[in-house]
Amino acid sequence: MPVSATVSNLSRPTIHLTDVIEGILCLLAQTLDVRLSMLTRIEGTTLTVVAVCDTLDLAQAGTVYPLEDTFCVHMLSEGELCIGDIMREKPAFRACLYADELEMQAFLGVPIALDDGEIYGTLCIAESDTRTWTNEHRSTLRLLARLLSHELILDRTARQAERKRQFSGSIQSTDELTGLATSHLFLKQLRAEAYRCIRYGGRYSVAIIELQDYQDLISARGSAAGTQLLQGFANALMLNSRVVDCCARLEGARFAVLFPETLAENVPAWLARVEAGLRTWTLVHPSLVSDLTYIIGTADNEDAGDDRAVLKLASERMSARTLCAV
Repeated sequence: MPVSATVSNLSRPTIHLTDVIEGILCLLAQTLDVRLSMLTRIEGTTLTVVAVCDTLDLAQAGTVYPLEDTFCVHMLSEGELCIGDIMREKPAFRACLYADELEMQAFLGVPIALDDGEIYGTLCIAESDTRTWTNEHRSTLRLLARLLSHELILDRTARQAERKRQFSGSIQSTDELTGLATSHLFLKQLRAEAYRCIRYGGRYSVAIIELQDYQDLISARGSAAGTQLLQGFANALMLNSRVVDCCARLEGARFAVLFPETLAENVPAWLARVEAGLRTWTLVHPSLVSDLTYIIGTADNEDAGDDRAVLKLASERMSARTLCAV
């Protein structure tokens, strides 16, 4: 039997993304002789340790840190970050609680960019003592970050394809583009909440938000860029809303959120969290928008009568806000 035939009959081992990540981190630790190698994921205002190789076991996979307490927030605006001695660096680096907790004295990190320009997170190495980082350290880290980027893109594409297969042919209750509730589901939830409040008493509020940069972005950059903006905005809404809130995409670049047991006067606190997440989003998508302009209006059932009146009042109250990049 030809060798080629023998090979084709052999089952090929499946290599999972987790295997690739673990292999890269171990390779970094061994090849560059470092105490800590780590992959992180940036989401909203947080940074999550995805995987880690740490001889001191101080860094743990799954740990979530406020992004502002990490070196990665500086990397988003400065690009590659190289620190040989934290104590001799600027105050912002010395005050990093993340570095103190993980006993980092020297740090080298590069961002991991995906194919659409999004910054996934960072690939970094660190030491507990001062360290002089060489060109070999930098080039190796850049090369392996590019490899990880390729694998992450493949994994995301496979997951998106699987999600489309799961939803194909079914009645949609979620918007396929953003993952938010559809307009139909939102109105159904709003009517149910209004009925509950009429029957049992209670309060609810509604916010309507519309992006003003959407059509300009499509005209300048194309529909793919517009899709990124919608998905990024939708993600900020979901990450900063409660489980009981209903976040929906009504049409185009118009969104709505239903807040059970919440008056309109409490919505600004929610909006502040959303805007903080959006500021981070503009950093990890530097090629899209810098300053984000949108209009928003809120109303509750103490302002108006039935659910239709609440929606109408929220629309009438819409006014412009500009979110400036960090």
